[in-house]
Amino acid sequence: MVDVLDENIAVAEGIIVSDDDATGKLRRLVEQQMNSYGQNYPFVHVYIQEDMTQLQLDATSWGKEMARKTKRFETLVLDTLQQGVDEGTLRGEVPVQLMAKSLFGMVKWTHRWLKPGMRNVDAKQTTEAFCALFLEGARTKT
Repeated sequence: MVDVLDENIAVAEGIIVSDDDATGKLRRLVEQQMNSYGQNYPFVHVYIQEDMTQLQLDATSWGKEMARKTKRFETLVLDTLQQGVDEGTLRGEVPVQLMAKSLFGMVKWTHRWLKPGMRNVDAKQTTEAFCALFLEGARTKT
C-alpha cells in the first residue's frame, strides 16, 4: 500500500501543477483514484475499509507514514477545491472541507460495491458518474 499511495500522490501532484482549471483537475484526480482502485484491487479495498481514525492513532512507523501520505493526498484535493472557489468555477457558499468530505465519501464508498471484473460497472463508468454528479452540483451557476 505504501507504493500505491506514493504513486497516487506523485500522479496527483502532477495533476495539481497542470494548466487545467480546478474542475479539470478534480476530474483527473477522481479518474486516477478509480483507476488505482481497479488496478490495485483487492489491496486498496482492504485499506479503504480500515477505519482511518484508527490509522491516525497507530503509533507504528507504518501507521504514521500511511496517515501522513493520506493527509498529503487530501490536502492536494482541498487545494484544488479552493482553487475552484477562488477562480469562481466552484460554489463559494459550500465550505471547501465539506465539498472534500462529499467527494471522498463518494470515492471511498466504492469499496462496498465496485468489484473489478465482477459487476457491470467499471472504474471508467464510475468516474464519469461521480464527476457528473459532484462537479455539476459543485459548479457555480452561470
